Amino acid sequence: MLAPNASTIGLARKILKVGSATRSEVSDLLVRLTNTLRAESKDHIQKSMVPRIPKIYVNDRKASLESIIKSISDPVTAHILPMTGQSGISAANSTYGETPPDTVQTLLAELASSHNHGGPNNGHDFSGDFVDAGSGNGIMTICAADSQRFELCRGIEYDRRRHEAAMLLKTAYANRSEHKSSSGKGRVEFSCGDIKNETFAGASVVFSNSVVWDADLCGFMGQRMEEAELLPPRLVITLSRRFPSPSFNLVDILTLPCNGRMNFSFYVCQKANTSDKDGQVQNNSFALSDSPSVRGLRNEGLLADLAIVSLKQGNEGMAFLASVAASEPSTRALLENVDVLAFLAQSLRMENDITTRASSTLVLRAMSNFPVGRRNIAESAEAIGNLCGSLGNGNQNNDHPAIRGNVIDILGQVFNDPMGNEVLESQGIDLILDDVRKDAESNGWHNVIEACHEAQTMRRWWGGEQRTIGNQLHWNVLRAD
Repeated sequence: MLAPNASTIGLARKILKVGSATRSEVSDLLVRLTNTLRAESKDHIQKSMVPRIPKIYVNDRKASLESIIKSISDPVTAHILPMTGQSGISAANSTYGETPPDTVQTLLAELASSHNHGGPNNGHDFSGDFVDAGSGNGIMTICAADSQRFELCRGIEYDRRRHEAAMLLKTAYANRSEHKSSSGKGRVEFSCGDIKNETFAGASVVFSNSVVWDADLCGFMGQRMEEAELLPPRLVITLSRRFPSPSFNLVDILTLPCNGRMNFSFYVCQKANTSDKDGQVQNNSFALSDSPSVRGLRNEGLLADLAIVSLKQGNEGMAFLASVAASEPSTRALLENVDVLAFLAQSLRMENDITTRASSTLVLRAMSNFPVGRRNIAESAEAIGNLCGSLGNGNQNNDHPAIRGNVIDILGQVFNDPMGNEVLESQGIDLILDDVRKDAESNGWHNVIEACHEAQTMRRWWGGEQRTIGNQLHWNVLRAD
């Protein structure tokens, strides 16, 4: 990872040093700093946000492991199968997808890399458990145990048929002498029950094959991960979408075969700003969105003061905040200053200053790309009220199509958060979006029409809608990452 540009740090220090100088001088320096950050951030994100395709890891015990799985697995329940007649759980949440052994071994080898993900003991093992939330026939859990990276691997499955198949697999695995560990690592436990009753305490890695999970379960799991007492390196891996967990950073995206050998995106998120029992900050991975220079501003303790200066510098200050908010950890740091979000919300009401209104929506749009930004916006009554109010009938403040498009994009992102969806529903957002879309269609504002479509798609997801082919749930579901 490249070090932050020394000239960038020097420029930031100069801005703070001349903070009491003329506004034009500070603005000129902010523009220079913003342009530098934008250029680096654009290049960084174009490279870092492309999912990695790791080399498939092959264990010398793979053939033996696969023979056990093949002898036990029920072909009727393999790959993709929604449950029928099971009460208390939706078809989407009960649909089972299978993760093949080589994918499991590759994923765990990547996660254990101390360089990439802060794995302890030189990347050989983890301090806590592996937990598969929705473990199905138990293949993922058994493969994790076979990696010998965890003391205990636990699988939780709602469907009793699959749980029973997992128990058979556990017995067959335990009876193979080549899979027994002299170190005591790789113990396996399966339980049959609802993952909503699980605390996940003591887990180092939580995995969920969550491709077709509905919004309610994703929202619940997002909150549960916030509350869970995880152990280092505190990783949560999901497929196709992130859980709405504000205190986690996205640290990796891997493309691996899964669910019938199709390629899927594995989202690797890590708890931010954690410390061990002695109060020492955990050596976490870098967030994918975090460019070296933006990270350098935080590490040097400059970002908070730069944000205060920016709030007094009009559009140049807003441009700087937008460039910094492209980083997930920096968005989190900016929002620790309550004045930042309050200022942005108030800027939406500046009737005669279209430029300020537009620039404030750009900052909010950047922040809303991340769960922490969505949650903070959802918790701000002023921000939600002004965003929705700016779209009301007859409102002339934000009638420019670019501003309206930005506002709807922000609201569409806030829908990804369970609190945000609830708050916006109380604001009558469905009628607002219908009115805005009709107005946009009559004016030919295609960017607003597209933004409305995306936002309304997210609303339907919260209403339980899934894309289907016939009666079978399809893996090409709505993404909410």
